[in-house]
Amino acid sequence: MEYIVEEIKFARQFTSKHKLEEYFTKLEKIIYSRDLENSAYENIGYFFHCVSVPVNAVPPAFISVESTAIEKEKRICGTHDVTMVTAGEGLYTPLGRHDAPKGTWFMATLFDGKLPDRLRNSNARLKIPIPRLIWFLSNVIQFQPLHTLGVPVKEENNGKKVSQYAVETELPGLFLEHVHHDSVTHVRLALVRKGTSEYYWCEEHLKKLDLFNNPFLKYENSKWKTIKSTRALDPRFYVEIFIVGDVDLQSMIYTWEPLLPYNTPISGIHEHRESQPDLVP
Repeated sequence: MEYIVEEIKFARQFTSKHKLEEYFTKLEKIIYSRDLENSAYENIGYFFHCVSVPVNAVPPAFISVESTAIEKEKRICGTHDVTMVTAGEGLYTPLGRHDAPKGTWFMATLFDGKLPDRLRNSNARLKIPIPRLIWFLSNVIQFQPLHTLGVPVKEENNGKKVSQYAVETELPGLFLEHVHHDSVTHVRLALVRKGTSEYYWCEEHLKKLDLFNNPFLKYENSKWKTIKSTRALDPRFYVEIFIVGDVDLQSMIYTWEPLLPYNTPISGIHEHRESQPDLVP
């Protein structure tokens, strides 16, 4: 209810799909002009979520990730986006609407080819391989044993037969949610499971993108790529991903890492791994 009251009280105007089309067209021209020189994109393997974690004050200091709700519940609970950033036209982000879906912001951009080592109001980051999040947000359409398709059953060295399956999935939807500028150009995207009420909300209010072919985030030659961001490029782009809904970490591969300026050691769990190493990009 408070979201509705705020919208009426301040007569907030939210970025329309038409305005998102304008943003998309302008940025597409800039990015593709760079791509002619093969300088627009770089490979990425992870999305990362930054948090402020309590630090043990008694020397030696360490970041206690076990005390966070994320580690206790093995889940990142989605929340409403309350940043309410505005573009130069005074338009508010669509995710600031009272009926907008909940989710969690992740980041995709590398700075000068590396993961950023310091971010405002954060002392730790949790990074997850992109294929894991894409799989988590996908719908399984068909799950069929390969031997029913005529594929010979595989055997291990000890003669034990190994079950193999063909999995057909429906990948999540990708949307452009907003673009705003400060010292860099922030491109805000949303990833959402198809067929959900949140997906239809995104279809109504945001600009739909092709997950495999768009200027901001794409899958090409078996690699995920995003816009390159270096001090030599102007404007610098910062791609942010809003993962709609909760992120269940029970079956995820994820890693905790400390950030500067503190660079305080992390206690307890550094990496959570439930699958084979070859699934990590």
